[in-house]
Amino acid sequence: MRRVTVSLSGDIMIDRLFNDMVPRLKSRGWSETRIRNHVWSRDFVKLLGGTAWFGNLETSIITDDDPSSPQAQRQRQPWPHKTFHFGTQESVAQSLLIPISRTTDVTAFNVANNHILDMGEEGLRETLSILDQMGIAHAGAGLTLNQAQRACIVETHGVRLALLGAGDHPTEWAASDEKSHEMHVPNTWKPPGINYVNVVGGPRAWAEFLQTVRDTANSVPKHATERDTAHGVDALIVYLHIGANYQASIPQTTVAFARAIVDAGATIVAVTSPHHLHRMERYGQGVIFYSLGDALDDYAIDPTFRNDLGVLAQVDLLVASQSHSHIKQGSNPREHVQVENVRLFPTKISDLTVRLLNPHRDLIEFKWVMDVLLNGFTPFR
Repeated sequence: MRRVTVSLSGDIMIDRLFNDMVPRLKSRGWSETRIRNHVWSRDFVKLLGGTAWFGNLETSIITDDDPSSPQAQRQRQPWPHKTFHFGTQESVAQSLLIPISRTTDVTAFNVANNHILDMGEEGLRETLSILDQMGIAHAGAGLTLNQAQRACIVETHGVRLALLGAGDHPTEWAASDEKSHEMHVPNTWKPPGINYVNVVGGPRAWAEFLQTVRDTANSVPKHATERDTAHGVDALIVYLHIGANYQASIPQTTVAFARAIVDAGATIVAVTSPHHLHRMERYGQGVIFYSLGDALDDYAIDPTFRNDLGVLAQVDLLVASQSHSHIKQGSNPREHVQVENVRLFPTKISDLTVRLLNPHRDLIEFKWVMDVLLNGFTPFR
């Protein structure tokens, strides 16, 4: 038997104030390690050590050229009619993500969300390239429909984990093989983009995505290489960036969709997008987090939903030492993997730093986070 710990974070947004803070700290002579421990905090970093870390990267990452230069303005066209455009400078992303990813065994991010195309097609292209250069795996968006729909596969302690990402907004960012040249004109530009799924459309609208889940869980990832198929997948993690912000209740379509994904073969389903916590549940042979909240950002704090309070969830998986060559197609893809344990570590974002809540010093906030995760959302009081 092989045991692996999967660490799960919610939304990670490191633009705006982080773009100002990191260069300032560097100018003071701060090392990469000191910046890492300032932003992520030592106790958070220690928990991630040696685990497989997954999260939702809710920003594009752009190269460090002058954004006012003609070349930059020509290449990056911020998406029109949006209130917020996130574009983290490459050097800032490197300072914040590379040092912490080095403490993990592997790091993989979902990029199917409503900010990955904030800086247009070129911004998406740069983001994916920079993540590749940093050694951070990603899934959920791409320059082609095939790339957007493809799961990424990472290996840790001899266990192969697949990450499949999808989002339900904006609909115009759905990746497509069709393309027109009338960029930013509604209903005419079909760009590279996100792995889009129509959650509210019900089972008929979910069919293609659920088939991708089955194929991936059964060791035949969509558009997989021969190597992927030969080595197989031990467990599938699905990240869904779905739903509106600040919802007191979980839509029933979200519950039904998440459960259908587990039924199709996923071991873990993690929802992001609401910007606050919702409950988790053990369902079938898997575990579902209906919202992991925010992991790191500079957002204003909502006193009712407390978007500054989140969770680092760790799921211990126990995997049988079984050769993938002996796994029959059509068999239960999780017969050799089980969720052994789930551990929850409440977190708090304060002054561009995320830290673990102390059950004694932060008793009220700690209890509220745990109550939401185990029993369902209630307004913070």
